[in-house]
Parts: sequence; C-alpha cells; structure tokens
Amino acid sequence: MENNKIGFVHLHVHSQYSLLDGASTVKGIVDAARKNNMSAVAITDHGNMFAAIEFYQAALKRGVKPILGFEAYVCSGDHKNHTVSNKESFHLVLLARNWEGYKNLVKLASAAYTDGFYYKPKIDHALLEQHSEGVIALSACLAGEIPRALLGIDTEKVKKSERKLIPYDRENPIWQERLEEAKKRIRYYQGVFGKENFFVEIQNHGIEAQLNILPALIDVAKECDAPLVATNDSHYVNKEDWSAQDALLAMATNTKIDDENRFRFESREFYFKSEQEMRELFGQWPESLTNTRLIAERCNVQIPMGKSILPKFDLPEGESSESYMRSICEKGLKRRYGEPPYPQEVMTRYEFEFNT
Repeated sequence: MENNKIGFVHLHVHSQYSLLDGASTVKGIVDAARKNNMSAVAITDHGNMFAAIEFYQAALKRGVKPILGFEAYVCSGDHKNHTVSNKESFHLVLLARNWEGYKNLVKLASAAYTDGFYYKPKIDHALLEQHSEGVIALSACLAGEIPRALLGIDTEKVKKSERKLIPYDRENPIWQERLEEAKKRIRYYQGVFGKENFFVEIQNHGIEAQLNILPALIDVAKECDAPLVATNDSHYVNKEDWSAQDALLAMATNTKIDDENRFRFESREFYFKSEQEMRELFGQWPESLTNTRLIAERCNVQIPMGKSILPKFDLPEGESSESYMRSICEKGLKRRYGEPPYPQEVMTRYEFEFNT
C-alpha cells in the first residue's frame, strides 16, 4: 500500500474464542480482511490467545499479516486475590511486536487463567510491568481504564441509568478532575510500555457514552503526547450478523433473547467495517487511521512452526534431563505410596507416563 494513502488495519477484533461473545470465525476474519483489501489484521480475544496458532496459519496462507494479541482483563488489586472486592476489572488491548512480546503475552494469558481466574481470567499491573517488553498496548473500549476515568466510573459494567453523562466541558470542575485522572493513567501505561508503545484508542459505535467522552479522549491524548488509534470493536463480520452475536450474549448471561432487561450491545455497529467506513467516522483525526498501519508494520512475530519448544531447566551437577526427571518422579512415588517396592499397577502406570 502506498505510503501516501491511509490504509486502515483492524486492531481490535474478536473471534469465536471470545467465548459466547464473538460471533466471527478465524477464517471469516481473515477472509474479511482480504475482501476489504487489508494487508494485515489483528485478533484480540477476551482474556485469551486460544486463536493464535490457527489465526497465524490461516492468515499467512491467505497472504494477510497476522497481528497477535488479546484484550486483557486488568484488575486494580492483586490478580490472585479472589474476593468480591477485587472482582471488577478493566480492558486493555495488548499486541505483540516481536517474538519476545509474543512470549510475554503467552505468560500473561497463562497467568490470568492459572492464578487470576475469578469470574474472568485476570492480570494485574505488577504482571504487566514484568512482561511489557515487546508489547504495544491500546487503551481499549468503554471498559478500559482511561474511558472509565472520563466517565467517572470505577467498575467494568454499570447500568446506563447510572452513568450520569455530563456534557464535556473543560471548565467544569467535575471534568477537570476526570481529565487529571485519565492523564495519570495514560502516563502510568506510557511508563510501563514506553511512550511510543501506548496508544489512546478512539471508537464510535454510535453509543452515547462513547460520543460523550470522545473529545475528552482527544484532549488527554494530546496533553500526554499519546498517539491516537481508531478501532472498531468487531464482534461479528457482517452488519447483519448482529442477531447471532446477540443470541450468544443471551446464552452467556443465561437469559432469553426477548428479555428487555438483559445485557446487550447498545448498537449494531460492532462489525468488521471497511476502510471507507472508518474514514467517514474518524477522518477528522487522520493520524488515528494512519497509526493502525504503522502499528501493523511494527508487529512482526514469526512463530517457529513444526518445532517442539520445550522449557529449559537448570539441572543439578552430574544430572541429565532424563535422570533428573526420573529422580523427581521417584520422590513423587515415595510421597504418594511410601517406601518401595510399589504395586505392579503403580509401576506400570509410572513407566507409561514417564515414557510418554
């Protein structure tokens, strides 16, 4: 694509691996990118990277550059603190720039499930600080920390009636307080990822809350020297697919489709939009569109396929990996079954597992 042409790239996309939330298949996303003449596309599923390898292979096969990442749930406290007070979390889009970044995202996603799962797979700020190398972060949707600060909301989900939207006015003391809080959070993430690796995400799905904070997002980004990036939070490929995704949400919340009080998306704009549609929405901020291409150019992960990638362990002197593994297993046998000799069925299972 010519450098003097904008060239939009979708960087906030959910597949069917955003369980009971995304209605797009991996193949459908790749095909949509091809259909719209987009040379790259990202998949950023909620809390996981389950689609990564399938997406990587499918995209390369179709001549589309895969951008690997996920939309993390970031809690305010310790991600291992499984209490009601630490139930809520904020969204943050994380993209891998290189192999080191990909490995860091794998560590984050794994820790979210193994240590941080409490209603959702969560990570915390301390983990982000440990595994930020090689990662680009986007401030996410209305559930992100910066948008929530501008809405004056500290929880992930708040009823529309409780949002108390106040028209944007920089001179209003309430807005001044919110702007300062948003800038504080932007500067925190700039410190974690580097100023060049943290982008303030702007979206427009026709939702009142989004439109309310959009000028505030533009202002705080400018004052923090944070680049803008335009995204469309894609949960289905075609506009008419909204009903299928809406049915998924009903299943996820164990409610009926015709229940007027159930959780549902506030518009039907969460589809894989064309570049022209994105230009019409964000043409006032052309750098937010250009930055999608620039981010895509910086994300260059190459996964070594067909190779077994095993962890390396520091071995005691005089031990091989096999002998050390066997000694650990024998300690486990003694812990479970006492002193040898062991029953034949135990030894048969032990040898089978060890050889496997």
